[in-house]
Amino acid sequence: MADILGFIALTTRVCRDIDLAQSIHVSAELGPPLRLPPTIVDFLAAGLNLSTEDVEECWAVLKEVVWDAPGPEQSVRQVETVFEVHGHASGIASRTFYPPTTTCTQAMSSRNRGFL
Repeated sequence: MADILGFIALTTRVCRDIDLAQSIHVSAELGPPLRLPPTIVDFLAAGLNLSTEDVEECWAVLKEVVWDAPGPEQSVRQVETVFEVHGHASGIASRTFYPPTTTCTQAMSSRNRGFL
């Protein structure tokens, strides 16, 4: 699942690069290209730790999803809007301030000594 989400996240960010590498006769409005440019395949394979064959297979299956997805700026704005509209009532914020650890760092803490 993480590989699929990572693939979608990265490819939505490079859609313009994908489009730029297409023939002048191919338009982004017509839909995604059948194949990714080799440089994009190599980038995604390296970034996601996938084989180039896996990247090409992901593209074959997910290209319509990626191509129709909102751009990164629009996607971020949509998420922020959800937090602005619904977050406060739920007690959830888009930006939080948490300590860097999730457990007590004090040596004498009962959490670190076990149960009393």
